[in-house]
Amino acid sequence: MTPDITAPTKGSAITSTSITSSSLTLNWGVATDAVTAPASLQYKVVRSASNNITTVANANANGVLILDWSVAAVTCAVTGLTASTSYYFAVLVKDAAGNAAIYTPILATTLVTTAFVLEIFNRSSAAIEYGFDLMETFDDIQDWQGSQRLGQAEKGIMSSDYPKRIDGSNTPLNVYDYWVSTDPGDDFIKDHRVNGGKIWDPKNTGVGKSLCMDLSHRGDNGLGNGKNWGPSRFGTYFGSLDGVTGDHTHGYREMYVFFMVYISKNQWPTRIDTTVSPNMGYYVEGDPYTFFASWKFMTMGQGFKEPWVHSQGPGSGNVPEYANAKSTYGWYPNVVHYKPHGGLPELKYGDISDYIGTQTNPEAPCITESHGLQPTGFTNISSPADQWIGVEIRYTLNTPGKDDGSEQMWWYEADGTEHPIAPLTALWLQSTCSFNRGDKMNLFFIGGNNSATYLWGNSMEPRYYVDDFIIHGSRIGPTYFSKKLGENPG
Repeated sequence: MTPDITAPTKGSAITSTSITSSSLTLNWGVATDAVTAPASLQYKVVRSASNNITTVANANANGVLILDWSVAAVTCAVTGLTASTSYYFAVLVKDAAGNAAIYTPILATTLVTTAFVLEIFNRSSAAIEYGFDLMETFDDIQDWQGSQRLGQAEKGIMSSDYPKRIDGSNTPLNVYDYWVSTDPGDDFIKDHRVNGGKIWDPKNTGVGKSLCMDLSHRGDNGLGNGKNWGPSRFGTYFGSLDGVTGDHTHGYREMYVFFMVYISKNQWPTRIDTTVSPNMGYYVEGDPYTFFASWKFMTMGQGFKEPWVHSQGPGSGNVPEYANAKSTYGWYPNVVHYKPHGGLPELKYGDISDYIGTQTNPEAPCITESHGLQPTGFTNISSPADQWIGVEIRYTLNTPGKDDGSEQMWWYEADGTEHPIAPLTALWLQSTCSFNRGDKMNLFFIGGNNSATYLWGNSMEPRYYVDDFIIHGSRIGPTYFSKKLGENPG
């Protein structure tokens, strides 16, 4: 009798269904064999964090056993998985003679758990009281002015230059840029009411602090007494468990960001004087706005290994306390702009053009990747100037290789009235590169730079104010306003 040395023929492809944050179900078609009856074939299921289970030998050597050899199995419930994590799954089939074949592995990603809480170093008492992953009211922070100036960014920012709490301890606020070379006109964080500025104080307690931002670059043009009044970027890198060692996989696959903001109506010009060079912008009460530019309002980053420094890259000066500062890598796949639309200042969100991620770390094999024009959307906010408003945005990363990322924004009136904005879907926010499949969102900053072709004239207000900056793994606004405006914040 001729021995059976032919492996079974695999059935239809593996599929994944009923995916949750910790489980899923695998299904596959019945295999056939020239000798062994289909009902007598045995199946085995394995998984791996990488695509190293493509052959029978590799699957047996590298795969984590999910289901041992079982007769006539065509489905398998997989449990005990980690939320927001990608896994490769393979099914092996063998006949009575022991000949084995393997189904083509599939990649499946578990969902974000609604109970996900990110461990953030140096959380504030407000974050603990309100139940958010990160919350900074600025009230318990020392009056602060960063020492970095334009031209010094590539030297890096020592942690001693970051904001400190009243008791001298660190905060998670470790990202900022100041884009002019002159000294600031005032502290960035303080009670800005002493010089006509704003704090968010809905209960009129008479105490508090806020963050002043300034994207105008007036300090280097002799305007506004030759001063800028705040950083152009300010935020947090939260990819570290201990404040020192960073990890590009420590963060969120879905995250929510919220902050209160006060922007004056003369932040934008109504007239542009083109008879001078450079052109000069002016605000005249009652005139319609004239727009020639936009400015960045917020930016999400993913895959960073340590606190971000502007212009950091190969050849940049190294920050002694951050060993990888020369090769910090990460992507900025999303920027929200404040810009003209329909004659009013308005937020525009979504990717602005081609998604291109640049890697400077020699560990990363992906240099650039472009995925074409991405969707964008306007928020249709009716000129929320000269008032405090709340802004919240959700970022959800796509499954690597799929256009299933999404974003959504909400804005809030000072009394908590919510205005949802239609979500953007079918976004590509994460690379297909195997090195970056585990990247999480772990850096966020308010502000950016402006694309103005004019200078801020003296009738324009370059300052705007931010308060109650929050990051969390689920919706923020409804809980925040309920506690902030209620009798008891806790």
